[in-house]
Amino acid sequence: MTRRGRLKARIDDVRRKLLTAVVRGEPLVIVKAPPGSGKTRVILEVAALLRSKGKRIAIAGQTNSQVDDICRRLTEQFEFPVVRFCSSGNRARGDLGEQVTWIDQTKELPTGAAIVATTAAKWGWYGRPHAPFDYLLIDEAWQLAFADFMLLDQVAPRMVMVGDPGQIAPVVSIDTARWATSDAPPHVAAPELLLNANGADPVALELPASYRLPHDSVRAVNEFYDFEFESWAEPADRGTEFGSPDNPSELDPVLDALSNRSIVAATIPTPPEGPPLEEDRELAQLAASLVHRMVERGGRLTVDGEEIEVNGREIGMCATHRRMNSRLVESLGPDLSSQVLVDTAERWQGLERPLMVIVHPVSGTTDPTTFDLQTERLCVMASRHKVGLIVVSRDHVRATLDELLPVAEQHVGLPDITGRGLGRQRAFWADLEQSDAVLEIGLPISS
Repeated sequence: MTRRGRLKARIDDVRRKLLTAVVRGEPLVIVKAPPGSGKTRVILEVAALLRSKGKRIAIAGQTNSQVDDICRRLTEQFEFPVVRFCSSGNRARGDLGEQVTWIDQTKELPTGAAIVATTAAKWGWYGRPHAPFDYLLIDEAWQLAFADFMLLDQVAPRMVMVGDPGQIAPVVSIDTARWATSDAPPHVAAPELLLNANGADPVALELPASYRLPHDSVRAVNEFYDFEFESWAEPADRGTEFGSPDNPSELDPVLDALSNRSIVAATIPTPPEGPPLEEDRELAQLAASLVHRMVERGGRLTVDGEEIEVNGREIGMCATHRRMNSRLVESLGPDLSSQVLVDTAERWQGLERPLMVIVHPVSGTTDPTTFDLQTERLCVMASRHKVGLIVVSRDHVRATLDELLPVAEQHVGLPDITGRGLGRQRAFWADLEQSDAVLEIGLPISS
C-alpha cells in the first residue's frame, strides 16, 4: 500500500470511530485536528448523518463568518435545509441560498428534526423554551473558553467538539490569576480541560493529516503539537518556480531556496544595542522586498497539479504586533498592499494563502517574555501556507533561545507553559537550521 493509501485508511478509521460514537449516543466526543485537516468537513459529515436519522442538531461556530460558511456548505454538499439563527441586529443577511432559513427569535426555532446553526455566544443565551437538541456540534472548539462552554449544556445533552489545539487560546480580558489552581479554570480552552478532567471521560480522537501543509512543512509545524500528523500532499504536489532574474539581488537566494523546500528563514544583523521592539522598519522592508521580488521574478506555483501565477493575492503576511503589521503594509506600497493580506496571528486563524511571509515573534526581543515564548501565535503563523513560507527575523533568535533560562512562573502543580514554549521554539528553529534553510541577508536591503 502507498503512503497516501495508508494515510487514507487512518483517516477513514478516525471518521468511522467518530460516526460510530455519535450513533451510539456518546455524551462527549473531542477531535483534535491539525491545521488544514478538514475540521469543518467533519462537522458537516456528523450533521448530515444525524439529520438523516431524523435528529435535531445544533451547530456552534465561533464567528458569524464561520457559521455562514457551515450553512452554505451543508446546503451545497449535502442538500439539507438549514436554519440560520442570528441576532436581531444581524439583519444584513448574506445570500446563503434558498435552503437557508433565517430566524432571530428563540420562539421561531423548529421543534422537529432540523439543523440549526449559530455562534457559540448566541447559543449561550438560548435558555430552555423548547426541548433540547439531540446533539450540539462545536467547530473550532479550542477557541471556546470553558466559561462559555458551561452555558452550552442547556442546548443539548450530547456534544461533538472539533478543533485545532495549536491555535491561540481564548482571549480573556480580565486577570485570571485567581483561577490558576482551580480544577475548572473558566478561561482555559474547553476541550483542553475536558480531556484532562476527572470524570469527563470523552471519546478522544485525532485526525492524522493536514491537507493544507506541504510534505516537508509538517515536520517543523508538528513541533507545536502533542500528537503526530502527516501531510496529505506528496512532494510533487506543491512547489514554487521563479524566473531567471534580469538584475541579481541579495534576495534571490531566499527565493531559490524556496524552490527546493517549503520553509525558508531570512535574517538580517541585530544592532549592537539590540533589535527594535514592536516596530522594526528594516525587517519590514526585508519582508516587503521579498514579496516584491517574488512578483518581479514571475513566480509560478504548483498547487495539487494546478499552476498559479504569483501575485499579491496569493501572498499573506503576519506579525504578532499591530504596529509591525502597519509597517509591513507601509513597506509594501500602495499597489501590493491592496492585494496582500496583512494581519495579526489572531486574525489569520482559519485562513490560508499559497505563500506566507511572517515575522518571527522573538525577532524583536533578546529577553523574551511568556507572551513571546507561547507558541500558539508562531504555530498559527507557520501553518497558513499551502506552498511556501518565508520567516524573516533578526539574526539573534537562535542565540537568544539557546541562552535563555526562563523563570518558572506557574503555580505549583501546573504545567510549565513558558518552558514548554521555549522548547518548541528551539525545536522549530533547529529544524530550519538542520535543513540549511536559514539564510543571512546584508544591510541595506534592496529588491
